Amino acid sequence: MGKPVLLFGLVLLLGIAVAGCFSAEPDATSGDGTSFPSTPGATAGATTAPAIAVTTAVQATPSGAATLPAEPGLRTIARMTGGSGVVRQNIMVPASYWELWYSVDPLATGGQDSHSATGSQSVFFPKFSIQVAETGTGSVLDTVEPPGGLDRALWQSFDPRPWSTKFYRGNAEYTFTVTGRYIESFTLEVRVRE
Repeated sequence: MGKPVLLFGLVLLLGIAVAGCFSAEPDATSGDGTSFPSTPGATAGATTAPAIAVTTAVQATPSGAATLPAEPGLRTIARMTGGSGVVRQNIMVPASYWELWYSVDPLATGGQDSHSATGSQSVFFPKFSIQVAETGTGSVLDTVEPPGGLDRALWQSFDPRPWSTKFYRGNAEYTFTVTGRYIESFTLEVRVRE
């Protein structure tokens, strides 16, 4: 009688272990969350992201990335807009002091707290960067990224957009390379003193 009870116990433990493998809850210790599908609707490989607690649904409205607020004493000399992908543009900056103003709207679908109907994770993290390089030499002046990243869940009480960066080197032509991943839209403006 001892062997059937032992066999039943082992089968029961195996059943519990297998059921835990098919749980819809993410395993906080597996994967590093750096796998990105090629498109927002695609599914990533067999990696899972760490669990991130989000207690409320984010219903952020677009910030109107197409319109950046005016800043007294500055005038816009160039403007770039776009979305996900890579955009390059050469811009002549006719001043030694200038500012780069930008705003980004990350995609609202998916995100850190999204589950598909099958219970699998559909995780992607928006990323945005602006590389500023001298056109003639290719020397990189700076690579600018939004401080704190692009997590709308952190913007519920305070929206940090738009961002600005000051440059103290100019009177040259620069190549602006804007790279966006999972971005709905972005607006970038180069501003000089009036």
